[in-house]
Amino acid sequence: MGWVRDFYTGKTLMITGATGFLGKALVEKVLRALPEVRRIYLLVRGKRLADGSWLSAHERMRQEFLRSAIFTALRRRYQDKFEEFIAQKVVVLEGDLSFERLGLDEMTFDAVASETDVIINSAAVVSFDERLDRALNLNTLGVRRVLELAKRGKKLREPKGKPAPIFAHISTCYVCGIRNGIIPEEPPDPTGVDEEIAELLQICHDVEGQSGDDETPPPIRERTIREAMVDEGMKRAKLRGFNDTYTYTKWLGERLLVKECDDIPTLILRPAIIESTLKEPEPGWIENQRMADPLIIGFAERKLVDFPGDPDCVVDLIPCDFVVNAVLAAIAMMGQGTWGHGTRD
Repeated sequence: MGWVRDFYTGKTLMITGATGFLGKALVEKVLRALPEVRRIYLLVRGKRLADGSWLSAHERMRQEFLRSAIFTALRRRYQDKFEEFIAQKVVVLEGDLSFERLGLDEMTFDAVASETDVIINSAAVVSFDERLDRALNLNTLGVRRVLELAKRGKKLREPKGKPAPIFAHISTCYVCGIRNGIIPEEPPDPTGVDEEIAELLQICHDVEGQSGDDETPPPIRERTIREAMVDEGMKRAKLRGFNDTYTYTKWLGERLLVKECDDIPTLILRPAIIESTLKEPEPGWIENQRMADPLIIGFAERKLVDFPGDPDCVVDLIPCDFVVNAVLAAIAMMGQGTWGHGTRD
């Protein structure tokens, strides 16, 4: 895999969704296996805690990210120089996909855009029954906002003789919707995506306007809006042939990306259900109970006494490290111009 390492040497990456399950694994793999990268920008939101206090992006990274068990191998390698190594390679940007320029000021946005060689968009709202306005804003419109960074980078880098940044978008194989048989991995048809997004934004606006008046207590109004947004999202998803709001808005994000990527080198990667690692950085690494874990644990503890299923069906689980390796290798293949030209060792 020397050709992969050669590609990333001296490159600057920007990764969204780094505090998530896959995002942590992506960053760890780059730092461990590709330490020759120049820099990694991580776009991270601040976080409102249950007691009302605010956790900044930098503090959130310290508490939720660098303390993760996934960095055990790196800590062993660098020992007391671990934090120094992280500081040399990682720059945390406090921002948010919900806002224009990703919540960054214009100077920072331009500086990051001009430096970045590879953008990996791993951020998403993964709850199946998320409220429609939030899922649409992040899973669909958030893709457009990250793409704007790539377009700005292309404009700023061209006069310096640098290529446009590669844009890698992490989607899901379930954008196929509710269909049977073999579903070819083809780019989605972007026709009508703007009109569909406009309809959904109007639905969200109508829900806001119909959920109580000025005299309605705020907690009741907020609960009413949330329930209505969830209902509208699921209703629209099923109408369009999807199980849930998550897969529907991820599908819309793909359509928007295909429509607007223009001449930005673009990848869409569609993993199945991402589960614990098989080998790297250690076998079985996972955080919390996620994906299929609640079902597996419930069955093991005999709380789920029946587990009906077709013995001939394929369970769509894929180890996290497989996905990480596929993402990084696919980007390197595109960057070296070898996509579709045979295999590489």
